[in-house]
Amino acid sequence: MKSSMTIKVEFLVGTEVEKAVVEAKQKAELWQVAYVTFDFNGAGFSIGANADVEEVIAEWKSTRGKPYGICAA
Repeated sequence: MKSSMTIKVEFLVGTEVEKAVVEAKQKAELWQVAYVTFDFNGAGFSIGANADVEEVIAEWKSTRGKPYGICAA
């Protein structure tokens, strides 16, 4: 059964966005949840266990998450 749960987390000040995305992906897989969500510099992220980290980072660099945030299953 696929999870329909999300878990909101916070990262320490100074954490780089790349590291946050990688860790969120790892935790989504470990915790078997649909998404790990977090805010980063005003943008919302929803990261799933199968997220493509490089694609997420490329989207962040081009949009800074505006206007809708970044969601990667």
